[in-house]
Amino acid sequence: MTTSRILRNASMLGIAQVISMAAGFVSTAWLARMLGPELYGIIGFGTAFVSYFALSVVFGTDLYGTREIAAAPGRTQILFSRILSARLILLFVVGLIYVGVILVIDRPRQVSVVMFIQLLGLLSAAMTVDFLFQGHQRMGPPAIRQSAAALLGMIAVLILVNGPNDVFAAAAIPFSVMCFSAFLLGVFTHRRVVRLGFSFNRRGLRDVFCGSAPLLLAGLMTLVFLNVDVVMLGFLRSAEETGIYAAMCRLFLLSMFVAHIVSSAFSPALAAAGRNLEQMRAIYYRYIRIVIFLGAPICAAMVAFPAWVTLVVFGEEFVEGAGTLSLLQIAAIISYACMAPLTALVSWREQKAQMTILAMVALTNVCLNYWLIPAYGGIGAAIATLAAQGVMFALLVSRVRSKFGLFGFGTPAVAVVCSFVAFFGARFLAEFLLLISDIFSVWLLPLFMVVAALGCYLVLTYAAGVFRRSDLTAVIYVLRNRDGKNSDMEGSGPANGY
Repeated sequence: MTTSRILRNASMLGIAQVISMAAGFVSTAWLARMLGPELYGIIGFGTAFVSYFALSVVFGTDLYGTREIAAAPGRTQILFSRILSARLILLFVVGLIYVGVILVIDRPRQVSVVMFIQLLGLLSAAMTVDFLFQGHQRMGPPAIRQSAAALLGMIAVLILVNGPNDVFAAAAIPFSVMCFSAFLLGVFTHRRVVRLGFSFNRRGLRDVFCGSAPLLLAGLMTLVFLNVDVVMLGFLRSAEETGIYAAMCRLFLLSMFVAHIVSSAFSPALAAAGRNLEQMRAIYYRYIRIVIFLGAPICAAMVAFPAWVTLVVFGEEFVEGAGTLSLLQIAAIISYACMAPLTALVSWREQKAQMTILAMVALTNVCLNYWLIPAYGGIGAAIATLAAQGVMFALLVSRVRSKFGLFGFGTPAVAVVCSFVAFFGARFLAEFLLLISDIFSVWLLPLFMVVAALGCYLVLTYAAGVFRRSDLTAVIYVLRNRDGKNSDMEGSGPANGY
């Protein structure tokens, strides 16, 4: 896969992610302000809870489908039919289990109704066929689906959610628009790409389940790692405290949008590299450098200005979550560093190692949450997340280095240092200006400081060699040669520099 094609895919996904991030940002802020911490906590708890069942419906077939279709494009039709059949079976089984669980657990009526509404999440998970296009490295249709769903959801939230009485509408909107967008993409797929069909051949289904099971377990461990804190807070602490923490987690997820763009663009390239060590090294190191270079300033800005970000987005009722936000954003930086080795293990068929690592991390996170949440609430959950991210990074890097002899985190570490120097320098300057004079706005000054810090970050990373002139030249070249027929720049720049 050429660098130009990676960049084109990343640019399409980037636009979709920016639109989704902006729409999600507006929707989150609006919901939090209209519902308040308590009802927002109910929505957050229900969403986190249903996500485990939605993942079971998908059963790892998204990553499995992307990998297998990328490796064998000629088998797209049969693979697609088998995956759809497997999902249909799982939707029926998991749906029954989900309804049974809701009826058994002792939750307030309002919470139970929200959880029943979010049953739509299982249907939307089963219908989404983005993996087909990712496997063929055609990111346009999934990007359009994703951005359209985000915009439609934002519009629906702004129109239909105007107070605490609209909590049920707030629960239904996200999954409804996901179902609608997935349906439209399915129709497009049937007419223009591959015919929708089902294949219930036992051997074929067994291949899908066996190939996807390690990916499901890895995904389940990841989900436990990401969502168990919200679920445990929902059971162990008040709905208001859960709502504040869920809002901070939402910002944590929004801050990871760059990671999803880069991961979707590089995952097929890593899979296509096969066992060519030179190509694996070049793509892997480039992946690490790009994802951390882009992600570090986002996280550093929130670490440096957590109270301002919380106040602007959610309002005064959520300001006490500023300390939690800082801890979660430090964890987000480590999460960015984990993306490349995590994706590489999937792409290079090291699912068992990945599953083992994620299981260890998930167990660590659950134990820490069980210990820290009762005593410290949201702060304890954030500490548990940060510690678990550190454990995951150490295990992932150790595995990739021992198995493939790859590291590549030297230069990206400089980007992290530059980001903290730039943004904390801006924070101290802002505090000094507010201290010596009252002419500066407490609302606008942090915004100006963040913009200035971003410019300082770019200068520092360029001077340190993290950002290079060749990177800009390559991007300009791609923009001028969109056909990409003769733009194979895979070897541009020394691989060991990434």
